[in-house]
Amino acid sequence: EDSMDAVICCAVLHFSDDAAAFGRAVTEMGRVLAAGGLLFARLASIATRYRRCMCLTHAAVRER
Repeated sequence: EDSMDAVICCAVLHFSDDAAAFGRAVTEMGRVLAAGGLLFARLASIATRYRRCMCLTHAAVRER
């Protein structure tokens, strides 16, 4: 919990089965990331899916 200075997630989030799975992954990254830490998330997908993921990411971060 809150122990990682950085989390790197490179081209895996777009494989989430659904919005709930995507949200759980983002929530878990936020759980282990220390305050002031860096999250690098690369989404290897088309623009439409990218916009969907960004909306889900913002929702998951707000819940934290």
